[in-house]
Amino acid sequence: VPWHPKKNCKLLVSSLSTDAQQSKFSIWDYPDYQFFTVTMTALTVRDSGPYFCGVAENRRTIFILRNIYLKVSKDCSLWSLTAPTPPTASWRTTSLNQPSISSLRRVSISSIVVLVVCGLFIKTLVFTVLFTMKPHDSDL
Repeated sequence: VPWHPKKNCKLLVSSLSTDAQQSKFSIWDYPDYQFFTVTMTALTVRDSGPYFCGVAENRRTIFILRNIYLKVSKDCSLWSLTAPTPPTASWRTTSLNQPSISSLRRVSISSIVVLVVCGLFIKTLVFTVLFTMKPHDSDL
């Protein structure tokens, strides 16, 4: 039976607000800037392994945003973090002040999915029309 992150994972930290801390894991959400930060502290070699970072739409639907393999070594000067990224993705580190809670707004995942599906439908419709049009006779 293949291992599946959505079925075989343990939730380490989550939050419906802009911050949460559970044990040695914490999360800070910056919706205005469309990113969030997950921090792990007091790492040991036993913490090495695969981690998945995602957004839960509800209790049964989780969108995996990033697969991460963390390797913790005994010597704190030797560490590595590898995360496969698509060619168009880029990593950016930004120092920000925490935004005020009154200014935060959320974009629902379902509204993004609706926009993507509509875009794909329109693209399919345009290509269908283009491919079904008969070429004009150029012998006139």
